[in-house]
Parts: sequence; structure tokens; C-alpha cells
Amino acid sequence: MKRKIFSILFALVLMLSFSLVPAAPVMADGGSTIEVSQPLQLTDSSYHDRNPSFFEASDGTWWVFFARGRTSPAPVDPDSDSYFDICYVKSDDDGASWTEGALPVIPDGHGLGAFTPAAFEDSDGNIRVFYAANNIDAYYFVSEDGGSTWTGPTATNIGSDVGNHLDAFQAQDGAYWVFFGTAGLWASNSDNGTDWSAPAKISDDSLTLGATPRVIEVDSNIHVSYIGSSPLGVYLATFNGSGWTNSLVVNTENDDYDPVLVKDDETWRLFFAPYIPGDDHQWLMTMSSPDLSTWSDPVYVTGGSYGANKWWDCWPEAAEVSSVVLFYTSMKDGTTGSDMDIWMYNPVSWDLANNHFEAIQPAIDAASAGDTVNVATGTYNETVTIPSGKDGLEIAAGSAPILDGAGLGDVNGFSIASDNVVIHGFTIQNFVSTVNLKGRGIYTEPGTSGGELYDNTITSGSGGIYIHASTNYEVYDNNINNITGDWPLHGHGIIVYSHDNDTSGPISGNIIGKLGHPNTISDTDVGEIIAEGPPEEIQADPRVNEIYMGIEQGAGGAGTI
Repeated sequence: MKRKIFSILFALVLMLSFSLVPAAPVMADGGSTIEVSQPLQLTDSSYHDRNPSFFEASDGTWWVFFARGRTSPAPVDPDSDSYFDICYVKSDDDGASWTEGALPVIPDGHGLGAFTPAAFEDSDGNIRVFYAANNIDAYYFVSEDGGSTWTGPTATNIGSDVGNHLDAFQAQDGAYWVFFGTAGLWASNSDNGTDWSAPAKISDDSLTLGATPRVIEVDSNIHVSYIGSSPLGVYLATFNGSGWTNSLVVNTENDDYDPVLVKDDETWRLFFAPYIPGDDHQWLMTMSSPDLSTWSDPVYVTGGSYGANKWWDCWPEAAEVSSVVLFYTSMKDGTTGSDMDIWMYNPVSWDLANNHFEAIQPAIDAASAGDTVNVATGTYNETVTIPSGKDGLEIAAGSAPILDGAGLGDVNGFSIASDNVVIHGFTIQNFVSTVNLKGRGIYTEPGTSGGELYDNTITSGSGGIYIHASTNYEVYDNNINNITGDWPLHGHGIIVYSHDNDTSGPISGNIIGKLGHPNTISDTDVGEIIAEGPPEEIQADPRVNEIYMGIEQGAGGAGTI
């Protein structure tokens, strides 16, 4: 367990050197793995909830303080919100459940209010929450009773050069520190938390910006990640006991904001939020380093988008508890954007060397032919299309994820328009439609071939699997049940239609039952199904497919079933 209480040597000796490490996002190029998992939403108000600050208290309580705007409904542009107060969520069970509370209202005249709170527990067990009142001063609240009552806000009298962003902590030697940015990165400290030193600049004089500082201390070295310019990018200031060094860590083709650094065992991880002003689009990325000198290429943590819908994912807050926990701000509301809320990954359970997304379709869009998309447990309310150009894509279920079509209308679960696509391990449910070729759990576009569909459960929809004018599909060990709809357009378990049966793959080991069309089974030894519709008879050995109702083969004769 690591708390936000660090050990440093008190000094402000400037010793500045810069190294440039440009990097750009790296996408999958075939044969790569892309991860998908869902975060937990911690707040759901009609206001903008943003900029989380996390610590674990000495009694084991998890605290996340954040800024909440005063405008409801929240304005479309989050940065146009005029004033912010400080709220929090806390958990007594390692992040499994949360309760919400608020600090006293920020007085009027404090710039934008408490735009970026910075919280920690001090050496006396008191909770301290700092914030920057833009162009006025830095202020703080204190609670001596575990958050039941608060005093403040109290001015530090650091001065009016503080911007909107700061971070704060207490060293193990008892000194309090505040880092903030205006023209460069600055620091002030206090022995008693009341009387503060004059601010000293700890970044290069050439920097015209120093924003969103985030502090961590490891092995007697203090590290502050921040945004600087020019060039606009993520910088790192490090104090090693004798002076400060600065380096440019990453400068992508986009505007890079909101960095936070965390030590994960022996690996340093930097999370940050690139932004494209023209698209008003922001998302999270991460990169790693063994030594804070050489860095991996950045990979995606979130997409900040779904199809053409784009929003802001920003202000990551990472901590290493028993493993890395990630909090962040997002405007995500299903597959569209809305007001900002606080989200959490507890823990960050995927391989951080891989690109990662919060939904299946953005991962498919980012994938290349031959990639694997690993989908973690969760319910994904979306329809997934594998477009052409994704040949050989494998979509693998990690732990029984559910693809849920509830409320989505006339769509299919998976629609496949590439060759040799593999889909396995999903529960696919609630895809209901009266429109032909819709409402299927899995649908193959005509002309595709070579796919493999297995170990899926398809239930509570209008159709199971529809192999439509496609060749060489292997369909096995699926469970299809509770399928309803008016035959002949719906109500089938598996349809193989206009299939080239000379090259068809086997359809075996499937359990198909409780369907909505009037197929009948005769001859218990053979399990012959006579479908109403095309006159073909399909021989189905019950030792191969356990069929109650439901395989139809049309316009092609009897294939391998």
C-alpha cells in the first residue's frame, strides 16, 4: 500500500537539463492484442464532476475528492462552467462500494472555485484538501475527525500567481508542499502547514506554461509530471536531493494534457490525455519506463469516442495500492457524450503494453487484420460490426461477457463482413427485430468465408446464427435458445442460406431449443428436421447437434451439418 505521504529532502536548488523524447500513438499492425474492459462509474450527477484526487487513509478508507460545477444541466463545454465546489466519494471496502459527500461551499470570489482539488492525509491523521483559486491564492480545508467536519478554506498566502491547477502533499519529515503552474512550474513549502515560503520556479525559464502538476515520491526522489510549452507536451521535474532536473517525456502530434506518474512494482507508468481541438476530442493513453529515461510508445487506455461520437476523457489519477488503480474524468454516457463524471478501473487488470478500450466496437475499429480483441467480463450494450479489411480478426471472450441488444432497435449482435473471423465465448442476448436479416445474434454478410463461431450462447432474440451466402464457416458448441419471431423471417436457431455446400464447414455440437417457428422432429434415431419453407430435408444426427428446433438450410441442398 502506498499513501500520498512522501519522503523528500527539503531544497529548491535549480539544476536544469532537458532531453526530448517525442512519441506518437501506436496502433495495432496485425497479430497484436487489443483489450476491452469496462470501468466503474463513481458519480452520476447532472453537473460536471471532474479532476479526481485519490488517497488511501491510514484506516484503509479510500477517498476520491473532485470538483463539481454549479451549473445544471451542465454546459456543453466543460471549461465554460463558471464555478466549482469540492465533493468526494469514499469507500470502506477497497473500492467495491462508495458513498458521496461534500465539503463546505467555496466562497464567491475564488476565481473558478475549487477547479482541481488535491487531497492527502497528514502525519497526524488529518485530511487536508487544497485547491487553487485562479489568480488569487491557494487555499485548503482540514478535517480532524475523518471527514465529519471541516475547517476552512484557509488561505496559504502563497500569492496570486497560482493558476487553476495545483498538487500538494506532506513529506515524511513533516514539510508540506504545494506545486502549481503559471509561466512554468513553481513550488512552495511549509514546516507547519500555516506559514508558506515564497514560491520558487523549478522548471526551465524558457517554458511559457506549467500546468496540471502531479507529484509522487519514490526512493527519496520527488517527481512532478506537468504540462509545459514550448513545445506543448508532458514534462517531468525530478529532485534528487541536490537539485532539479527537467525533461520532456512525450510530445505527440496532438495537444498532450493531464499527466500523472505512478510506480508499478519496478515499472514507471505515465498516464496522460491527448486532445484534438478541432474535433473537441480527448482520450487517455499510457506509456512505461524502467528508469524514467527511456519510454515505450504510448498506447490507448480509453478511446473518448464511439463511432462518430466524440467526448472528453481526461484528468487521470493513478495510484499503486495492491495493484494499479486508475480514476479519471469522462463525459461518456453509453456510446455518446454528456456531462462529466468520475470513473474508475479497480484494478487496471489488462496488459498495459496493449491498446485498450472501454467498448467492443472502438476496439474493432482500431484493430488490423489478424489482431485479437480480448473482451473482459461485463455487459456491453452495443451492436458490433466487423467491416471488410479485418480478415483473420479474433474476438475472444475473457470471462463470459454479455453483448446486450436491449433498446438498440433493428440491429444484429455481431455482423461480419471480413473473412476468417473468429468469435467465441460470448452471451449474446436481446437482439429483437421484425426486419428481415436483423435481430440475429451473429450474421455473416454475403461473400464472406472461413469464419469460426463457437462456445457462444445466443438467447432472447429474434434469431440465432445466420450464415448468409457465405462459405467455409465452422459453427460448433453454441447454445441457442429462447428465440422468438414470425417464421420464415425470424425464429430460427441456425440458418445456412444460399450456401456453397461443397465448401461448407461443419456445424456440430450445437444445442438449439425453444425456438419460435414450427419445425418438427421425426425419426428419433436420425433427428430429421423438415423446415417449412425451402423443401430441402436436412439430416441432423442428435449426437452431433442436439436439436429441438432450428437448423434450416435453404437454396443449396444438404451440406455438412
